[in-house]
Amino acid sequence: MKRIPSLKHKLLPLKIKIILNRSITMRFIILVTISLIFINPGSSVAQKVGFLEINGNVLQDGKGLEGADIKVLKGSENVDNVLSSNGGKFIINLDLGQNYTIIFSKTGCITKAVSIDTKVPDEEQTQIFSFKFKTDLFKIAEGASQPEGTDKPVTKIGYSEAYADFDYDQEYTKTRKSELESVKQKMAAEVVKQEAAKKAIADKAKQDSLAAARAKSLAEQQELAVVEKAKQDSIAQGKEIARQYGIQQAAIDKAHQDSLAAADKKLLAEKTAMLAKQKASDDSIARILDKQRQDSLASVKQKQQLEALALEKAKQDSLATIREQGRLEDLAKQVREKATADSLTAIKEKARLDQLALAADQKKKADSLAKAEAKAKADSLAAAKEKDRLEADAKEKTQLEEVAAAKEKQRLADLALAERNKFITDSTATANEKTKQENLAKAAKEKAAQESLAKADAKAKVDALAASKEKARLDELALAARNKYLTDSTATAIEKQRLVGLAKVAAQKASLDSLAKADAKAKADALADAMEKARLDAIAKVAADKAALDAANMAKEQTRLAEVAKNTREKVVADSLATIKVKASRDSLTAANEKNKQEQLAKLEKDKADKAEKDRLDQEKKIQAAKNAVDAQKLAQAEAEKKRLADIEAQKIALGKTSTVPKKNANDVSSYRFDFDKDFIPEGIKEETITEPNRNILRTIVNAKDVKATYLKIVYGYGGIFYFKNSASISENMYNSELDNYRKQLK
Repeated sequence: MKRIPSLKHKLLPLKIKIILNRSITMRFIILVTISLIFINPGSSVAQKVGFLEINGNVLQDGKGLEGADIKVLKGSENVDNVLSSNGGKFIINLDLGQNYTIIFSKTGCITKAVSIDTKVPDEEQTQIFSFKFKTDLFKIAEGASQPEGTDKPVTKIGYSEAYADFDYDQEYTKTRKSELESVKQKMAAEVVKQEAAKKAIADKAKQDSLAAARAKSLAEQQELAVVEKAKQDSIAQGKEIARQYGIQQAAIDKAHQDSLAAADKKLLAEKTAMLAKQKASDDSIARILDKQRQDSLASVKQKQQLEALALEKAKQDSLATIREQGRLEDLAKQVREKATADSLTAIKEKARLDQLALAADQKKKADSLAKAEAKAKADSLAAAKEKDRLEADAKEKTQLEEVAAAKEKQRLADLALAERNKFITDSTATANEKTKQENLAKAAKEKAAQESLAKADAKAKVDALAASKEKARLDELALAARNKYLTDSTATAIEKQRLVGLAKVAAQKASLDSLAKADAKAKADALADAMEKARLDAIAKVAADKAALDAANMAKEQTRLAEVAKNTREKVVADSLATIKVKASRDSLTAANEKNKQEQLAKLEKDKADKAEKDRLDQEKKIQAAKNAVDAQKLAQAEAEKKRLADIEAQKIALGKTSTVPKKNANDVSSYRFDFDKDFIPEGIKEETITEPNRNILRTIVNAKDVKATYLKIVYGYGGIFYFKNSASISENMYNSELDNYRKQLK
């Protein structure tokens, strides 16, 4: 609290009251107020009602504190409330003859009170007093209550007879200042400690936030690395599966081709062996027949011409029979070769169909693998998109929600990766199982075909051996008959003569029997050939039926495997869709909860913003009202000052007209006014100091184009400071502002 005591300067009926602010520990601040009272019993000017003007500043740490609440109590009644304006300034007018308490307060600051007693002597009731002081509202620790004793006034102000003006109680003020100084130091230390703690908390929060951000970034990078590795592993696994499948398929194709080549080679070898065997048999029969013919011819030469003719005819008949038998054997051979060719054609056709089925299955497997890879890629892309969405959402949440979102995202990524791995494993297992079943079926078909060929070959061999044995038996019978006939023909000539007729008859009968036997044999051979053809046809039919049955079973098995694969794919798709639906439902619920939470937060933020805006508007209204009040007070002060100066000038004129002119007062400063008419001074500003026993005078002479003035600043030894312009008293503000303006103009 700062105050300078006052000193009255009286010019007879003109009384000038100058208020001096005095301070023991701080610098002096002066406010001059001039009150004029024209004392003339005969004057018609009415006396005015006086008041005390409080003109001060609210400070904090040496700077003006704007928006401080100032409450004015008259006794216990609240008569006024104002706010400190820019620079902490305030002006309050108090009626004389009352007891006032002015309370200064602001949130987070100490509250101070000032007691003011405005009682003055009766002769001073019409005076207008002015008192200026400053008060410091230092900060208190956050959360701390007001220190004890803040309800006690920090100073007491009242009228001083010694100064004939208002002054403060120095002893009381000194005591209260000492008490508050210790409180101020204690609070300052606590405030510093709190600010340090807040700074430490803020720094820690910043470091924690940076650490969390770094941890989150690292986790995201690790997660991306895991997802990328899983993706690369999935692609590599798919490629490896495709490579293994290609190797297996190439091995199967090679085995199939080798099997077909082996079957063809075996059939060719067997056919060659059969032809060689048949040729050897034919050559043996031809040699035997040729030997028999030579023997028969040799015997015929020794017989009679008739026997020769009979034997020749028998030979011709036998040759015809042999030729017919050869023809029939050729027909049988052609039938066997046709059956073998048909069986081989059927096997090749079946092999071709198996190859087509295998190619179709390979294409189906490739399509399934491509679909699996496409689905894995789509799942990976969906997981990446889901991850981006979760990250975008997670950025708007708190740190706890970010951690929870990261955990949930990791769990979903692991689940998606497990689903992809399960799908790939199941697809691979299904493909391997299908390949295994196809290999087993193919091996079974090849085994059946080989067994069928082996059976047909064995049957053909058995049938050929049986036919050869039957032919050898018939040849032996014919040879025995011919030997017997030759033996009989060696009988005596008499018997021969006797038997000529019988021989003719026998020859005829033998010819007939031979023809009958040949016919019977031809019929038997034809029947045997027909039976053999029927048997071969039956075998071919059985083989064809078995091949058709095998093809049907294979088709059924392929259909079953396709159905199993389809069911497996549908199950995988259904499981994946179910997982996606569950995840979508969970995400939808999470999104709904998050949306509700965001909406609630948005509503809270909006309510908070609305309240803040309302508080701001209310505060602006209060500040504007305070500014309006201050402006009104300033305007009133300006009007009062203007009127006061006009009254002073009127009083001067009135004094000039009176017959009793007072003597020049000792404090009259008119002698220090520079006479521009008599003395020359160049244009500009000149300052000089005049030292007297009880005072120092700073005279500033301004010589400009539009103004010529003398400014005085008089400082008395007891501390009083006064300001004048051309011998007229002015305020400190006017003195400083006018000189500052002239200095700027005359630079």
